Amino acid sequence: MTSAVAVPLALRGRVDAVLSKRWAPPMVAVAMFLVAFWPRFQVVTDEHPPGLYLVSDMAIYRERAIRLLDGPLDVHDTFTPVGYPALMAAIFKFFGRNDAFVGLAQALMGAATCVLAAWLAHHWAGRAAAFVAFVATAFYAPLVLYTSVFLTETTSAFLVTLSTVLLTIALTRRRSSLGAFAGLALAASAIVRPNLLLVFPLLAGLAWLLRRDRGASRALVVALFVSLIPMGLVSAHNTRLAGRFVSLGSNGGVNFYLAHAEIRALEFPEGGPIAAISPYRNRTRFTRLERTSHAPEDEAYFYRAGLALFRDEPKRILGAMGHVVDGVGLGPMTHRPGSPYWPGWRERDEELIVWARAMFFLGIVPPIVHSFVLGRRRELVRPEQAARLVALCMFASGMLAMAVFLGDPRLRVSFDALLIALGAAAWVRFAAWATRKARAPERSGGALS
Repeated sequence: MTSAVAVPLALRGRVDAVLSKRWAPPMVAVAMFLVAFWPRFQVVTDEHPPGLYLVSDMAIYRERAIRLLDGPLDVHDTFTPVGYPALMAAIFKFFGRNDAFVGLAQALMGAATCVLAAWLAHHWAGRAAAFVAFVATAFYAPLVLYTSVFLTETTSAFLVTLSTVLLTIALTRRRSSLGAFAGLALAASAIVRPNLLLVFPLLAGLAWLLRRDRGASRALVVALFVSLIPMGLVSAHNTRLAGRFVSLGSNGGVNFYLAHAEIRALEFPEGGPIAAISPYRNRTRFTRLERTSHAPEDEAYFYRAGLALFRDEPKRILGAMGHVVDGVGLGPMTHRPGSPYWPGWRERDEELIVWARAMFFLGIVPPIVHSFVLGRRRELVRPEQAARLVALCMFASGMLAMAVFLGDPRLRVSFDALLIALGAAAWVRFAAWATRKARAPERSGGALS
């Protein structure tokens, strides 16, 4: 074999080794978990214990958890989706009402999210992608920051990533029984953050797209049907408390109205548990306050009011695109009170702004470009790409949620681990392609495969 041929073949061998599909041994996965756990443990024990700062949503989540244990429950409890308070209540029930245990649980979930993201990246592009995804998620500032506060981002990121992993396994192995477990994780994700309901029609469309691959399509359909059971139980619980139909939470109407009304804040009647709501995008762009006589749980009223805004001024649809621009990190960002993430953190504001900008170019653009390339080659709809399509459905649901509800980088945090895994896979695939292209031998009569 001539040296001109031996060098590129040896290079191809190294590239193939980097893209190996063999997942890490158990001890390596445990080591990854511990590495990711350490910065989160330090944050929740030393830098910012969760009970240190309890205002607004954080205080409401904790109060809702205590009410689940002690009662009484009423219509106000439907406004805050029950998933996260139920998790807190379970921790308080079994380990005592010590906020530190919630912080520890979130540190564990955050570390597990990093390992799950690495597994996904490995499934798509091998060892190098797994390493990149793991390092990025382990030290990604927003995911580390939210570990230390009583908010849903850490739990939601874990459940979204876990759902994607379980769906990937179910579709790859074409096992309906595995699809059932994936459905439970998917339901838990939506019960914690109901905006994930937007992924269900996308996944239903994917099941139809995969109809020729009966095993994969059946596993996905089973996942969707199983997910309806726990979500139906939560809806029944909320409907009983409200005396009218409520799905997974009654906060959707207010979020929809605030997303499209040009007001700084919406103030509610006195005496209720919520005095006012002022999302990030509203408080950085508008000054007018609006007072309403309707309780925040009056979901139907606020949906009607939001739709009336579009009826009176159809061009507001362009504003929805602006929400996505803000959510992906391209909108205006300042320090407090206009911090791109809430709650703001004086010592970390600059770091969060940098990460918000970087995520667009490192974790959002590459998967989109990679998917476009696969689509042009007609490879994206092949059965072996089903797992990637699941992840893209998750990503698309997050973009839809930003457009319809709140264009806020905080909303995107739940999907960031998934985006990092997709981005790492895209970058590694590009690097492998560029390396082969740059070092390919000159062809003098035939092509080397």
